[in-house]
Amino acid sequence: MRQTIRSSINRYLPSANKSEKATEYSWDVLLFFVPFFKPFFLTVGVILLFTALRSLFTAFIPYSSKILIDSVFGNTPVHIPETLTGPFAQLTGSIVTVMGSSLSGFIVVVVIIGICIGILDSIRTFLTIRVREGFVVSLRTALYTHVLFIPIRFFRSEQTGSIISRVSQDTAQLQGMVLTQFPQTTSAFFTLIFTFGAILLISTPLTLIFIAILPFIWIINYIIGKKVKRMTYLELQELSEIFARMGEAIAGIEIVKSHAAENREADVISTKVRELGDIRIGNSLVSSFGEKGRATLQAGAMLVILWVGGTQVLTGSMSVGDFIAFMAYLPILGSNLQTISSFPLDMQKIIAAGGRVRDLFVITKEYEPGISSDYSQLNIRGEITFDHLSFYYDERKIILDNISNIIRPGEIVGIIGETGAGKTTVE
Repeated sequence: MRQTIRSSINRYLPSANKSEKATEYSWDVLLFFVPFFKPFFLTVGVILLFTALRSLFTAFIPYSSKILIDSVFGNTPVHIPETLTGPFAQLTGSIVTVMGSSLSGFIVVVVIIGICIGILDSIRTFLTIRVREGFVVSLRTALYTHVLFIPIRFFRSEQTGSIISRVSQDTAQLQGMVLTQFPQTTSAFFTLIFTFGAILLISTPLTLIFIAILPFIWIINYIIGKKVKRMTYLELQELSEIFARMGEAIAGIEIVKSHAAENREADVISTKVRELGDIRIGNSLVSSFGEKGRATLQAGAMLVILWVGGTQVLTGSMSVGDFIAFMAYLPILGSNLQTISSFPLDMQKIIAAGGRVRDLFVITKEYEPGISSDYSQLNIRGEITFDHLSFYYDERKIILDNISNIIRPGEIVGIIGETGAGKTTVE
């Protein structure tokens, strides 16, 4: 039984020494890609503004249940807390007055708020897609151009499929950061701020109960985060090896067929794909543990809030409208807190992909394109001289032995000889 459990753990959760490179990647990896966003800083600012407005409208909707119950149905006017002052408080007070005046007024305001949310969402989505496409085009173009100027020795040490995987698959992960992580996280962040502000105005003790679980969520993320980053790195590495092997097999299909190696290549790819599947299962399991742990903490906090808040309603220290509004905020708090708390875990995948892309960028180019040199100062004669040249890979077998020759400008020279005589060495 123990052997079976240990075998399953090793299968889905490989040892740490297989992904030591992943430990070198941290959040500062993402700073490397900031220059690619510079042309879109203004657009990103507009997106953040629209996101904040949308979150403000969204956070107001649960509060409307208090207005509906206490003011529309209960004939008890809802007053804006005295802690709110200034033009914003006056505007909010006017909206609350209209909503509480009649059922029709309430419905009209809710419809207007819904329309505003829809418009803001549409504009925000359009701008986000523009930023995403601009970022990806700029990144892939720069990366591909950089790879073309990398010294040839790098290509001899790396498989072509592995390089293509970084240019395509890893940059696609970074694309997901712009399209998914950025909109979801910023929206959740602003919604949490406005929601916490609303529930603090409703009931400070109940809000503190919910806040009490935040340190435990951080601990779960800290424990799970390192594992997710390591597993993601292994996943990307395995995927690049699969692309590399498939690319070489297809490019050299004539050699594969001439050696009747079709089944061998298929078996190798099949093994690699199964290993990739196992890594993905392990990664999903680790992420699931973190998600379930956070959900359990939130559920526990909600039960405590339900018990404490219900007791306050029964004793008359809290109105039914306040209690209903507070409970309406809890699902919004839970979902957005889940998004915020899962953000560090989700970003581990992007950090691993970004680290692999950055590793390509930091390789020194053979030369900088576009920098002109004054070749007229160079004394180039176009003449090649071999002067008593000797060379060997093994002292027991000399490849080139005291060779002398001169190849003059304009001459065409052919080198012939037996296999292993040193033709390639001379070239």
